[in-house]
Amino acid sequence: MLLTIAPDLKTLFLSSALSRGAFLLIFLVLLVSQSKARYLRHWTSALIASTVGLYITVEYADHSLLPLPIAFVSYSTLLGSLVTSWTGLRLFYSRAVNLWLIPLLTILPSALYVLGASLDFSARLLLPMIYAIAALAAGLALYEIIRSSGQRLLTPYLVAAAFATYFLALAVPGILILAGVLPAAIDTSSLPAILFDQASSILVYFGYIAMSGERATWDLRRQATTDPLTGVANRRGGQFTLEQMYRRQLRGRHCSVILADVDHFKNVNDTWGHEIGDVILMGVAARLGSSLRYEDYLVRWGGEEFLIILPDTSVEEAKVSAERLREVIANCPFSTGVAELSITLSLGCARMDTQDLSYEESVQRADKSLYRAKGTGRNQVC
Repeated sequence: MLLTIAPDLKTLFLSSALSRGAFLLIFLVLLVSQSKARYLRHWTSALIASTVGLYITVEYADHSLLPLPIAFVSYSTLLGSLVTSWTGLRLFYSRAVNLWLIPLLTILPSALYVLGASLDFSARLLLPMIYAIAALAAGLALYEIIRSSGQRLLTPYLVAAAFATYFLALAVPGILILAGVLPAAIDTSSLPAILFDQASSILVYFGYIAMSGERATWDLRRQATTDPLTGVANRRGGQFTLEQMYRRQLRGRHCSVILADVDHFKNVNDTWGHEIGDVILMGVAARLGSSLRYEDYLVRWGGEEFLIILPDTSVEEAKVSAERLREVIANCPFSTGVAELSITLSLGCARMDTQDLSYEESVQRADKSLYRAKGTGRNQVC
């Protein structure tokens, strides 16, 4: 039996090694072009570690248990591939990573396995521990993707499916070995494990490459629609959202807009300089943004003008919101590091109408209301 299986394992490993080599080459190119993308370093480490672990699995496929030094390397690399996949996903989603978790979840379990085996602990207890840590790492990777399901990326769902399969493929055998249903040996599962890993790893690493591309495209699109000073949407981004709201309006969904202008902003620039003016604009954007609903949309419309898009909102409700925003700005001076400056807003409200030929007509009505507010005393809503 071993004579018939061994060539199959060698062939499978050769096939897997070639595909992993191609993936590694692509990762290295991505690392050069995206040198600041720390998640790529973790995913590259995961690829290298899983390849080493796979090689050991093939070389020792006819052993019921691995020699202890080899077991330490094998389990460390296999666990490391899953753990660094997880940490790479955390970095991909801009979350903090505690690097000490990597040795804690890779080297420590492998060392405990070796220690337990040297003390003649049963493999039926030791192997499930390795399976459990591996399943935990796969589950954590799956969780990172699921909790970020609101992001505008599609490929992570394919990667999530692969990690869900990894989780089940690791958790179930671990439980069955612990229960005595499966033998605590590696020679009975080498071929299925390699077949499974070859299929799943292609999906995972292809997914990582596609995710990097999607992220780069999404970042470029976000940069093109984001005001670099305030961090809110710029006019281009606002126009895209207004067009969406206009189409919803035609289907019977209400939408209102508020156009706000910082009063006497030219005097701020002339008196205190443009740097202080920028501080004021950033502060106004921050206060407005923190005072809006989750579904509302804040836009730096131009200069010192801000546009607020309020989905599913009547013009009467928009006026109430505008008055609240006016108070948020007027009731507390802005600290600039040089002086405490009192800032006010003039605001104009309008509702999108089904008779409008485009969203621009509702913005023009809001603009007329804004100028009426500025012409009749400022610091008010019209």
